[in-house]
Amino acid sequence: MLRVSTPFPQVGSYGLINDGAGRRRRVRVQRNNDDGTVLVIGQKNGESTTMTVPLADLVDATTAAHA
Repeated sequence: MLRVSTPFPQVGSYGLINDGAGRRRRVRVQRNNDDGTVLVIGQKNGESTTMTVPLADLVDATTAAHA
């Protein structure tokens, strides 16, 4: 099966978000909201978590490694 990456910030793409402790966590975009926020899913303390965050707070995970 072919694996095609999803362009950021489309649903299914990966982003990085600051966790407040100086680290970036990898999250996956689940939904783009009309108000400029996105619903993301990720892991925190070993557990799955969902949160709604401003799109401006996310960084494209595929390009951040090269920056």
